[in-house]
Amino acid sequence: MRKWTVLVILAAIQMLLSLDTMLMSVSISAITEDLQTNITAVQAVITVYALLIAALLITAGRLGDHIGLRRLLAIGLGLRILGGLISAFAPTILVFAAGESLIEALGAVLIIPASVAILASTYQGHDRAKAFGMLSASTAMAIALGPIVGGWLTTEFSWRYAFAGEAVVAAALLTCVRFLPRSDATKSESGFDWLGVLLTASGMALVVLGFQRASIWGWIENNDSPITPFGLALTPFVVLGGAACLGVFAVTQQSRSRRDLPVLIDPKMFGRRYLRPSLLSTMASQTVAVGLLFAILLYLQTVLGYSALASGLALLPMAVSSFVASLLWPKLSRILSPRAISLIGMGLLASAAAVLYWSVSPRVSGNPFLLAAALLGLSLGLLTSQLSAVSQGAVLEDERGSVGGVHFTAHGLGTALGPAIVGTVVIAGLASAMSGLVQSAPGLRVETRQLANLKIERNLPFLSQSEAARAVSNLGIPKQDAAQVLALYQRAELVALENGALVAGMIALAGAAFAFALPKKRPEP
Repeated sequence: MRKWTVLVILAAIQMLLSLDTMLMSVSISAITEDLQTNITAVQAVITVYALLIAALLITAGRLGDHIGLRRLLAIGLGLRILGGLISAFAPTILVFAAGESLIEALGAVLIIPASVAILASTYQGHDRAKAFGMLSASTAMAIALGPIVGGWLTTEFSWRYAFAGEAVVAAALLTCVRFLPRSDATKSESGFDWLGVLLTASGMALVVLGFQRASIWGWIENNDSPITPFGLALTPFVVLGGAACLGVFAVTQQSRSRRDLPVLIDPKMFGRRYLRPSLLSTMASQTVAVGLLFAILLYLQTVLGYSALASGLALLPMAVSSFVASLLWPKLSRILSPRAISLIGMGLLASAAAVLYWSVSPRVSGNPFLLAAALLGLSLGLLTSQLSAVSQGAVLEDERGSVGGVHFTAHGLGTALGPAIVGTVVIAGLASAMSGLVQSAPGLRVETRQLANLKIERNLPFLSQSEAARAVSNLGIPKQDAAQVLALYQRAELVALENGALVAGMIALAGAAFAFALPKKRPEP
């Protein structure tokens, strides 16, 4: 077997998973129209996909220890083939959801921890660093190509071609699995911790669901919750319920471990010196990165009216810089410690937030915006590679599958937290900024101020310029006041986005504290 054959196969599989996410983002409108459904239903498909992955990653990591990593990967690719074909030929949104949210999500759940564990066990020392760098670079390439390829297929042909193409690529990759190293089961104990599966799946699903819906339901005060326990938003009850499940899970794992019963996660694993700071750093960096990306896309698509394809092209500097950083990371790891590289990555995240804060304007302000996107990409390229390597290097050989699931669970939590925190800050900041601007605006009639304040109290949404113009005209106020209120609203949107960038930058600086606990010595060759 050639030295880098394993890496090429795993990088191609990683690209396939990343492309799927980007293809969904650019195909929402086309899927909605073709399947005669609504945006909410398609977004629900995306939400369920994320929930299923978050809920089952830990279980999948442990499953690899029981049945073998290569077999787990092959099963995952088989599910991706089946799910892709079902999605491509789906006549209704329910059939599409079965293919994408259920079958393809289960495939991704099995593939993610298995691929990382195989990579870590195949390469050692600086070869491992190169391998993780290339794996991250493949993700960056998929992020860059996804909106462009997906937008082209959707526009020129049909979104169905994209999902059918995924199935074909997955089938080709399945034939390559035989070139991966055989990995037999490493756990000899009989039985499986099904109670742990239930508790982790329920806990992670509830926590991620709560974070994802917080900007809609409200964090504490009710905004638009389906039910209102004690007159409050549903969010804290969902999140606390999930946390309670995870707390019970932690207690049961300790108890089962003491009695030599099968466990889903060996509690001793979390005693490894560098694992916990690596997981916390991963969660913090993903919170900031995805939160910033949420703010950027909101700015491009809502404030400026960019299409999904145009937004993807605008973010090309981020993808290119992430690709470059991933390729440079192996060389940097020879001269800098994991702690130093992680601190640089956190600093780049904070810098990206600061530049975005200063570059938000009624139109893209050229070089500053490109710089913010490039800094964000550089940080992602460095941190994704470095933190994955630290997590895998922190544990024993037979814990590689489990830690792959745990690491990407932390990754998924940060991905859910980012839009939840930044989205809440942006929406709350929009109402606050609009209220202050309306009150201080000279020349507005008293009736106009009252109508505007009433609208603000009823949950002021983020709107495009055309939607905002229609909403203001529906207020029935004089044209002079309408033009002023519209200008104030557009200014309030920018202030709200500035607040989101500011909070993301503060989280990045706070997250640097976790990076200080990472190894301060370079790994041995």
